[in-house]
Amino acid sequence: MKYILVLLVCLLPFSSFADIGKITESQGTAIEIKRGKDSIKASMGTVIHSNDTVSVGSNSKITITFKDDSTAKISENSKLFIDDFVYDPNGRSKSAMKVGLGTVRMASGNIAKQNSQNVNIKTPTAAIAVRGTDFAMTVDELGRSSVVLLPTCKNDRDAQRVELPGNCTCGAIDVVTDAGKVSMDSPFFATYVAASQESPITPVRVDPAVMNVSGEGNLNKPQQIVKAVAENQEKKEAIKDKSKASGDEQKAAKDSQNNKELEARKSANDDETIRKALAGLLGETKKATAADLAANPCWPFTSCGNEKGYNWYRHDDPHRNNVIHISTLETSDVTTYNISVNNVDISQRQIGSGANNNVVTVRQWNR
Repeated sequence: MKYILVLLVCLLPFSSFADIGKITESQGTAIEIKRGKDSIKASMGTVIHSNDTVSVGSNSKITITFKDDSTAKISENSKLFIDDFVYDPNGRSKSAMKVGLGTVRMASGNIAKQNSQNVNIKTPTAAIAVRGTDFAMTVDELGRSSVVLLPTCKNDRDAQRVELPGNCTCGAIDVVTDAGKVSMDSPFFATYVAASQESPITPVRVDPAVMNVSGEGNLNKPQQIVKAVAENQEKKEAIKDKSKASGDEQKAAKDSQNNKELEARKSANDDETIRKALAGLLGETKKATAADLAANPCWPFTSCGNEKGYNWYRHDDPHRNNVIHISTLETSDVTTYNISVNNVDISQRQIGSGANNNVVTVRQWNR
């Protein structure tokens, strides 16, 4: 058991801190590697480990070449997080990195050739799925990301002349967020992601001069991206305005319907109040039956209707030779009843508050 423990202790440091690549090009001195609790000043030849954070400051730039021959060109004022890197030419390999700030150009290596799904490149707002090609990312202070697909060329000085036979090839990338995905398979096409909850904008072709002859550049932002972002924002505002207008129309329609229903309920309450009040004129105490209402919808009145917003009711009393008219005007909390007998106004009453409290007695005016 002691020998096994010793063996494990010896293996753990090796597996945790195995070299996964090194700095093969270096310019400037503002280069630092954060490794655990340690900060290491880096330069040409400095080895790279998994979980390293590589920061490049002003007037500096580096190229890291990894064990699978993939490369990362890190421009000034940029930061690259190396989350995980395992390369086994005969086994399972994986690469996971994140650009936290600035511009980094990535060139695919053997891990992508083995299985592109094992390459995981991210920015704060997007993930990039690589299918054997070069690409570059610029991330600003808010995490907004520009991503451009680049040709893979034998000589970077001819990278802008992708038509040269045999000089350049181009694979494809997918740029993915929580809200959507865009795919690019033509060189110098770029997209932009403002937030992880938003879809990347539709790819646009940018000027190849965004990447200089040394393979570095600054994608924050090519004029074509600026224009595309502005157009995309205009579309979003137009959709928002249309949605708001549609919402206002729906609210207006709903309010109109509610008003109609309220008026209908008021009219029904008003009608029911008068029916009950005048039922005694016929000596009726029973509730109207379906047959009663079918024979006379205005029962217990002789006739009824609505004119200029007023409900009116008429009752002919042949026993007393009286003709009684009642008209109503209902507001939000008060109903006014105008009562006349034989065309002589004899009363006006206001009953409130609310239709449910309306009570009027007209028996006393049936003289």
